[in-house]
Amino acid sequence: MKGSITVESTPGWGTLFQIRLPLTLAIIDVILITKNNEVFAVPLTSIQEMFSIRPTEIRRIGTREMISLREQTIPLLRLDEVLGLEGTSWEDQETLPCLVVGVGEKRACIMVDRQLGKQAVVIKSLGSLLHDVRFALGSTILGNGRVILILDPQELIESASAALPGQILARAAEARLRSPAPAAPAEDAPRPVSILLCEDTRSIRIKMVQYLTEAGYRIVEAPDGQAGLEAAQREVFDLVSTDIMMPRMDGYELTRALRRLPSYRSVPIVMVTTKGEKMDKIRGFDAGADDYVTKPFDRDTLLAAVRNNLKGRITP
Repeated sequence: MKGSITVESTPGWGTLFQIRLPLTLAIIDVILITKNNEVFAVPLTSIQEMFSIRPTEIRRIGTREMISLREQTIPLLRLDEVLGLEGTSWEDQETLPCLVVGVGEKRACIMVDRQLGKQAVVIKSLGSLLHDVRFALGSTILGNGRVILILDPQELIESASAALPGQILARAAEARLRSPAPAAPAEDAPRPVSILLCEDTRSIRIKMVQYLTEAGYRIVEAPDGQAGLEAAQREVFDLVSTDIMMPRMDGYELTRALRRLPSYRSVPIVMVTTKGEKMDKIRGFDAGADDYVTKPFDRDTLLAAVRNNLKGRITP
């Protein structure tokens, strides 16, 4: 993890081990927003657009509020309602600031009071007492000492999608019937490359999904090695990306288990991990990995590793 360990021993007293980890491992870019005088952070990698809408642009379908954006219908979330904050009146406002957040192919529009700009923050765990808090990816401390929550875009989007009423599906089907039938795809049209992404840290997983889906890949997520192995037994992927340190089954065990499956003997496996020492890489390659990417990484590094290992296969 590119940290350091110091050892101090005093005869007759004992030994002190000091372990220091760099903050850069947990730093992400966020957009700070406000709602009802509360400040929240939203990961920048999940934000697709920022704009303002007029109250007249909001329409209701069933019990849900929606907006139209470039001929697409997107569910609308009022942040005060989702988080249980004391409500405010929107009727007297001419424009309403909005964020469109996306994870994979799913999107939702979140209405806020204000956008306070971009900032790099350090993610901190909520601790064991608050680990079940919904819609929270973690927390951070601002320069003025204020503690704020980092919102989880994936949970917000899933909440919006789960709440969509059946009327939306019926109206969508009706619209398809009125629309001209799309041309049948050519038989030789290339299928999207599928990638199994095994990563237990949600913030990193969100960032990787964003990078890979933008590049045209189809992603199936797994929060640990055991879930990844179960997904691989149901479907053969074109490439597997795995972290090393994961609960239930680590990346080394997952890689060895995949290599024992006949359908995965030649599928590229890329390890994306903080364990960047030479011995860690040797263990990874010995387990059967094809490539090794060390965290923290940027978009170009990740995509280059994926493309290099997919050479000779169908690519988007």
